[in-house]
Amino acid sequence: MANSFSLTRKTEMDKGPVSLRQVDEEICAHFNVPHTNDYYHSWFDTIGFELATGRFFADIITQCHQDMEASPLSYRYYEHKLKIAEYLDKHFVSDRWSWEIRTIKESTEDKLAHSSAIDQLLSERMIFFENKIKDGDDVFIDRVAELSMLLDTVFKKHPILRERYAESLKERFEKLRK
Repeated sequence: MANSFSLTRKTEMDKGPVSLRQVDEEICAHFNVPHTNDYYHSWFDTIGFELATGRFFADIITQCHQDMEASPLSYRYYEHKLKIAEYLDKHFVSDRWSWEIRTIKESTEDKLAHSSAIDQLLSERMIFFENKIKDGDDVFIDRVAELSMLLDTVFKKHPILRERYAESLKERFEKLRK
């Protein structure tokens, strides 16, 4: 099961999640360090991982304090991680979700019923995708990239689905580029 998370500004909850790259740029500005292609102090790989697995900022902050006491040689690392976690907690609300891929072990009729439901869902989602891409929503575009990896896994397991949806998806995305 793949876990993920998002961060939404506490002051702009109605605008939805912020791009994690944007969050990283803001962290770098706050700590007065240059922004690079890597997440500052690997916060995405540590704090982000913990958020994606269901931990709260308060848990992460408490754990940083405990780790600072338990590991004096790593004190500065945990102190810096703590400062980043406190910054994020002060400015953002975290949300997490999971993706799960299951093999369908059902009768052909049940599979066709699922296929029909998938058709309907994809049609509805495509309209939503098209609107988000037209709006230039960077957070959404990041999530589409994650979804494309998930779909790639599904299509590898079920090649007939790739053939079935590929042309339709291609045509719709080509319309967006015009």
